[in-house]
Amino acid sequence: MALGLLALLILPHDVPSARWLTAAQRDWLTRELTEPDAAAVADVPQVPLWRQLFNKQVLLLTLVYMGGTAVTNGLSLWQPQMIKSFHMSTMQIGLLNAIPFAIASVAMY
Repeated sequence: MALGLLALLILPHDVPSARWLTAAQRDWLTRELTEPDAAAVADVPQVPLWRQLFNKQVLLLTLVYMGGTAVTNGLSLWQPQMIKSFHMSTMQIGLLNAIPFAIASVAMY
């Protein structure tokens, strides 16, 4: 947080006050920021936010992400407790708990 606040105080708030840029660089950057690229703007359809959020693909990917997060949290938080109920040593619990994550690492590769 301290670095963020320090950057807010030290860094310039606009392009003309950036002393480390040459005049040509400041002019170029100002033009780039003020003049939108007509081709890029023309290709992007304007869709309301609510339609984007309720898109079937967005909802499906949200469900996939939530499922993956729930499984990971469940395994990392509760699986060691379940394994501990089999009266194993701490080392054995750690090794057994690492198996699903090792398989997931290989599967992601």
